Amino acid sequence: MIQRLNPLTLMRMKRQQGISLFLLFILSLPCYALPSDSQKPLLVTSDYSSLNYQDNTATNIGHVIMQQGSSKLTADKVITYYNSHHKIIKIISYGHPARYQTQVQLNTPILYTSGETITFYPTQNLAILEGNATARRGHNFMQAKQISYNTKEKIMLSSAELGDNSYARITVTPQNNASTP
Repeated sequence: MIQRLNPLTLMRMKRQQGISLFLLFILSLPCYALPSDSQKPLLVTSDYSSLNYQDNTATNIGHVIMQQGSSKLTADKVITYYNSHHKIIKIISYGHPARYQTQVQLNTPILYTSGETITFYPTQNLAILEGNATARRGHNFMQAKQISYNTKEKIMLSSAELGDNSYARITVTPQNNASTP
């Protein structure tokens, strides 16, 4: 059953959700991006958003865009899970595909990733892309059913499921180390 809210209640809810979503997401994206990104404001837009204090979740649905500094997440739906101290423990984004891009280091190519599902575990420094997962940085490219990225150790793993004729594809472009005259 859909309940219609009066405009004043709706405005209060939106203000509370905006502040809460800001606090929830401000700590999550920086572990995958430039250190300075954590000092930048976070802008979250979506067609619908809700914050559930009972089960410690925030949900954004429809044309979801989260941007903070060099980092940008776009998805159809994003669910954020946090603990009782409002620390984010997991972010799941869904899309066709969901996309995440960030500047990992200054003066290096932007990291572009996509997958039907992108799950971030900020406290574990882990991102998992699933369903036609791709990661591209410069001319280097990885594609697989699943890609896991440890952001602290800078290790990216791909996997294909055995027995279904799938594969993981990696393209690494050599760097030109020739000195210029």
